[in-house]
Amino acid sequence: MAAQNAVNRSNTTRDYWTNRSVLKFAGTEPPVSAMQQRTRALVLEAIERGWSGPPFDPFQLAGFLGIDVIPSQEVIEARTVPSGSKFRIEFNPNRGVNRARYSVAHEIAHTLFPDCAEAIRHRRPYHGSDGDNWQLEMLCNIGAAEILMPVGSGLECPIHSDDLSKLLDLRQQYKVSTEALLLRMARLCGLSVFAASVDVRSNRPVINYVISTSRSLPVREGMSLPANSLVTHCTAIGFTAEGSEKWPTVGPVSIQCVGVSPYPGQIKPRIVGILRDPELAQTQVPKINYVRGDATQARGGGPRILTQVVNDKAQTWGGGLSLAVRRKWPEAQKAFTNWFTKESSSSRLGKVHFVQAADGLVVASIIAQVGYGESARPRIRYRALERGLAEIRERAEQMHASVHMSRLGCGEAGGSWNIVGELVEISLASYGIPVTVYDLPGKTVTEKQPALPGLFAQ
Repeated sequence: MAAQNAVNRSNTTRDYWTNRSVLKFAGTEPPVSAMQQRTRALVLEAIERGWSGPPFDPFQLAGFLGIDVIPSQEVIEARTVPSGSKFRIEFNPNRGVNRARYSVAHEIAHTLFPDCAEAIRHRRPYHGSDGDNWQLEMLCNIGAAEILMPVGSGLECPIHSDDLSKLLDLRQQYKVSTEALLLRMARLCGLSVFAASVDVRSNRPVINYVISTSRSLPVREGMSLPANSLVTHCTAIGFTAEGSEKWPTVGPVSIQCVGVSPYPGQIKPRIVGILRDPELAQTQVPKINYVRGDATQARGGGPRILTQVVNDKAQTWGGGLSLAVRRKWPEAQKAFTNWFTKESSSSRLGKVHFVQAADGLVVASIIAQVGYGESARPRIRYRALERGLAEIRERAEQMHASVHMSRLGCGEAGGSWNIVGELVEISLASYGIPVTVYDLPGKTVTEKQPALPGLFAQ
């Protein structure tokens, strides 16, 4: 596989995780990956229901989820309290807007844990049997990042993505934490982002997690860093350090890091930063190739998969790319109809039908649209689309195929390309699968990725 999507291979280090809530939550999945995927599913469902941004408001998200959010000066930061069959989040309004947003997003992540209702979740000193609760807090930090800067935020990789100080300047603009911003940049810019904390027993910095969308250094969770590592210079919130050093079993690394808020009850700050192999050129994130042309004339040689979104009610394709595919390859339409009528109507969403349409070309139809015709709300279902794209990735890897499409699900289905395009990058391009998106000549592309003057590529 050319690239690892979102989570470093070190997440398979199961013996690192000891917290009972974390293990129950993750099951057989790597915990960091489980948190990212489940938070993303939550976010996509909320977007389908009308949640929008940026900035994305975690208070509004809580409302979508039926969670009451109440200001309270009696809590230090925030806490999640069971309230009947639901939850209530209490937060300290005196901590500032950015901190309140982060705290509420963090507490929403707590509600994803199956045992959340068993006790009040809030930040408190850890001791005795609570000694591994920092693992729970760490995952909720990652969940908060997914909520505050979710799929579809509409950002591009900054020109200065290798400059930590420039990245930190963006925090106020987007009203997010340092950790949320860096995790977002990991996805956009192909960076490896790490978090570390000082172990209270050994007094040495320890890696908590590494997240990357590209080939990364062999850094694993729980790995101890040198006692004189550059990360130890981040002795207070906001203190930064950068340079190159050698890490045990890894070798030379180049790091830029900053001190952020410590885990509850701890004194020394956590450290988050950017990690690079100094011997490699800056990572280039695999991107979608945009062209003007006809998707039914998929370019390039070798195996190709032409991908389209169809609805869960009609067995005959109509409109946009689907109509063009039906006219050009009527046998592909017949094969789909035969398959469609055998599928249960209650479980069609997310399913994919593959059919050989021509020599070297397979048509893949993702059922990711609910019904058809005029609708007050978009008919696209992003979670179904993401499941379908994962299946297409598996087929593309088996065939060694490229993937071709128009702006998937953004016609009659009413999808946002900011969201769909990023899902395509996450699900396909980041795995090294070539993706080409076709816009017909003369067609006006109305939705573009917003850019920040002076910081973002035009």
